[in-house]
Amino acid sequence: MATVKKRGIAGDKTICLPIREGVDYEQLVEDREAYREYLNEQIETHPELFPEGIDQGYRFHGWTESVRQHVKIRRIYLPKLKAAYQLRPDFVMPYMSETVERADKAYQMSITLAGDVN
Repeated sequence: MATVKKRGIAGDKTICLPIREGVDYEQLVEDREAYREYLNEQIETHPELFPEGIDQGYRFHGWTESVRQHVKIRRIYLPKLKAAYQLRPDFVMPYMSETVERADKAYQMSITLAGDVN
């Protein structure tokens, strides 16, 4: 009888990928080779953001699109770990609930309103 793989905690297979200012993410995500080059740079610059074993290789494992934010999200597969990860750009909040910019505006507004109450 085959063993059933336990489902992980939501979000535990997501890597928040830093997107440098001036990088056109929509164009980057469509260009596989440019994306690989960018990802390799980020792995070298920020190894703490990536799972151990990524240095042993990865391959692209398709993509998905956020229904909420309409953002294309690439996926990678790490053969040594036998695990797939989503690469969420850092300008989108976890679970694709909102863009970081919009969430920050809401947060600043709540602080302002809270200050008016006192």
